[in-house]
Amino acid sequence: MRYMYLVVLAFILATGISSSLLAQEQSPRGAGRAKLEQQLWQIEHDWLKAEHEQWREEVGRIPDELLRITWRQFRRDIVGLGV
Repeated sequence: MRYMYLVVLAFILATGISSSLLAQEQSPRGAGRAKLEQQLWQIEHDWLKAEHEQWREEVGRIPDELLRITWRQFRRDIVGLGV
C-alpha cells in the first residue's frame, strides 16, 4: 500500500511537470493573447475615461441657481429651519 502512494505521487508529479512544459512550448500563442488582452484593456480604459469626462461636463452644466434651490430644500427638510 505504501508503494501505491509513491506511484500515485510520482504520476501526479510527472503530469504536472509535463503540463507545465507543454504550456511553455505554446508561449507564442500566449504572447498573442496577452497582446490582445492589453489592447482590449486599453479600449476599455479609453471608453471609461471618455464616459467620466462626459459626466464631468454634464455636472458642470448644472445652473448655480438649481444647486442653491436644491441645497435650500435639503437644508429645510433636514434642519427644519425654513431658511
